[in-house]
This record gives sequence, structure tokens and C-alpha cells, in this order.
Amino acid sequence: MRIKGRPRSTGLIETVPSEASADPSGYEFKVLARIPGPAPAGGTFANDFEPYAINASGSIAFVADLATGGEGVFAGRQGEISAIARPGQTVGGVLLDDFALGHTALTNAGSGAFVFILNPLTTPFGLNAGLFRFSLLNPTPIAVVVPGVTKPPPQAGDVFTGVYFNTSLNNQGDLVFNGVAAGLRQSGGPGAGTSAAGVFKADRSNRIAKVVIPGDTAPGGGIFDDAVEGWINEPGDIAFDAHINGEDCIHLDPGFELVCGSSVYKKVAASGNIQSIAHQGDPAPGAGVNYRQAFGPVLNDAGDMVFIGDLTPAPGVLQILGVFLNSKGTTTPVALPGDPLPGGGNFATASSFAYQYYLNNSGDITFICRLDTAHDGVADTGLYLVSHGKTQLVARTGTPITGVGMIADINSPGFVSGGLLQAGGIINDRGQIFFEATLTDNTGVLLLATPRGS
Repeated sequence: MRIKGRPRSTGLIETVPSEASADPSGYEFKVLARIPGPAPAGGTFANDFEPYAINASGSIAFVADLATGGEGVFAGRQGEISAIARPGQTVGGVLLDDFALGHTALTNAGSGAFVFILNPLTTPFGLNAGLFRFSLLNPTPIAVVVPGVTKPPPQAGDVFTGVYFNTSLNNQGDLVFNGVAAGLRQSGGPGAGTSAAGVFKADRSNRIAKVVIPGDTAPGGGIFDDAVEGWINEPGDIAFDAHINGEDCIHLDPGFELVCGSSVYKKVAASGNIQSIAHQGDPAPGAGVNYRQAFGPVLNDAGDMVFIGDLTPAPGVLQILGVFLNSKGTTTPVALPGDPLPGGGNFATASSFAYQYYLNNSGDITFICRLDTAHDGVADTGLYLVSHGKTQLVARTGTPITGVGMIADINSPGFVSGGLLQAGGIINDRGQIFFEATLTDNTGVLLLATPRGS
């Protein structure tokens, strides 16, 4: 749910960071694309990559800005990257505008899905955005939800008016998305006109059913007035963010009025029951403070979940963020402010973007963060792996990569001095990690880190 503003231009990094004291020699690094560098179907990559998915075979899906304007959706297999969707492309009779909205999904079978704003761009974000499927074997996307055309389940009104940020897909072809529909808005709840957001599932034949929508009863007896950021695993459990009517509504920025700051829940496939995982105002385990909000759950097939807890004192928001794991009904911290990290420095904050962390089916967790050390007035950044309870360095400010260069930031070139943090850090079941970094010459690299000997 937390997505970027437009990138700010940066000059060359003036101070070369000192070499990291820990060498991540357990990995081999491969450059998949560069900024600036050629983009499939023409033009060049610019400003940022958004690494979102890597499957068990090492195929990838990502979003990237283009020097010609806007951004496109791209996917790669066997070392070759293809353009899936670009601004100005017509898909299913609708015209794509400039931007993809958040997470692009990719399964082990090579099926994918994404959300894209349609022409004309309409705010709040999510209105007039469509949902699309694609395949690595047939990269031409097909429309699943077209605003003003596709009908939701009867409980949601007459027609979808859009699709909110992020989507998730499992190997069964079940596609979970955050649909915006007329008739969903609750009295006093977030939304635009009569439209609000709920979580829906489209099966492999694109038959759409509700998962949780405004008006549904929450655990403890409250009423949901929005639900977004649905994530599905193979057994069919679905994690999501949601807000309860009457609770503090944290609005982030203009353009995001469809939703409030959230709490995290899980709907268990076997029972259909909804579990509260992390609720606004509840104590955050190990942190000594309460959650301001929680967001961005990622599930593995065992039903374990990693998510972000906002630990910022009110009325602030998104300034101090920790990483948490819920497993077998218990939530524990993965990384909190002040935690020492290998390679030097202490954890300061996680990213405010969803899915800059991940959890694979072996229980390995990856995350990117800012540190309490700095170079050239910019906080150092790092990418870390937590495996069997031990935190390990993958790469950070000052890491030299043979044949590539020295890392200045685990971040997009467009965000290095802009306060935002976006670099991915997605891990697959083979332990490969997909991320982005900015080098000391201010160029960007999309990287694949493969464990040596794998």
C-alpha cells in the first residue's frame, strides 16, 4: 500500500563510502539490467527498478521507470527480459496510462499478474486502474478487471471502478487483488464517491469472489471499512490489511484517500475464519511501543507471515518501521531499531514500501533497511537474510562486487537522497535474492544474488 512519489533527481555521490567490514562472500552476483541501460521494446531504463518477484527457477518480474516517461512491467526467464506492459499499450480494449500500481506477481509455473493505471489517470489512485494476467511463455497480457465493465460479486455493487495497489497469485491460478467498487463505501469510512476497496479472488477462469469487503465483521466485532494488500499462499490462506470503522484513520498523502492506515489479518482457507495478527494500538512484540499501524503481509505455504509494523509515535507516521514475523500464532520481531547488524551499524528503519522484505517456504526472511551510520549525509542501507535465527549480510553500502563496482546504496538511483527506500530483496526457495542497488558512480543495477555452490 505504501508506494512511491515520483523520483527526485540526484547528483553524483560525492563521498565514496568505506568498504563494508563484512564481505558477503557466500553469494555470486549477476547484473540483470542497468540504469541507464536499454529497455525491451525500446528506450532506456531510468530512475528506478522495482524488483517484485523471483520464482523457483530464477525467472523474475519487475517494474521500471522509462526515460521516455512513465514505467513498464517487465519479466525475464533464462537471462532474457521481455516487456509485458508499457505506457500507451492497448490491452483488452483499454489504453494503459503511465504507471503500474505496486506488486507484480509471478508463479513457479511462469504465470504473472499486475495492476496498471488506465487512460485517463484518475485519482484517488486505484480508480480507473485495471488488473491483468500474463505468462512468460505468452507475454501478451489479458484483462481480468476493466473498470466500468467487469462486474464484482453482488455484495460489492454493480461494477468495478478500479483496482488498488498490489496483487498476488498462487500456482493454482488463484489471483487475489484489491478491487475498488461502487457500493462498497461505509458511512464514515474511507473512499471516493461511493467507491471503496476490498479484497477479491479470481480463479483461473477469472470467476471473481469476495474475500473480505467493507461491511464484513472483523474479529472482535468491529466492521471493516476497507481491505487491501491481499496475499495468497498455495493452501489458499489469504493475508490482508484492513481498517475498522470508527478507529483512527491515518491518511498518508493526497491521492490515497481510498484507504486508511491499517491492521494486519489472515483468512484461513480451511476454516474461513479471520485472525487478527497485528492491530493498530496494540503492543508491538519486543519493541516496547504500540503499533501505529501494520501493513504489507507476505505469506509462505506454511502460513507464516512477515509484515511491517509502524512504531512511530503519534501523530507521526512511517518514520520508524520494524520487521515482524507471525508463525504458529505468535508474533516476534525480526529487526527493530537499534538491533546490531553484520557488516557494521545498527538497524534504523525498514522501508515504507510494501514488499521490500520477503519470506520463502524454508522460513528464510530477507529485508532491506536504513542503518544508523551514514556517508555524504545519507544513511547507509543494507540487505539482510535471516536464516535459522541468524542474521547475515547480503550486501550493503560499501560492499564491493567484483566486475560490477562498489555499492553506494541498496536503493534506487532516483531515491538515494530523496528519503525513500526501494530495492526489493525478494528471496526464492533456492535462496536466490533479487534486488536493486546504486553504485558509487550513481548508476543503478538490478541484481541476482545466488548462494555459492547452489
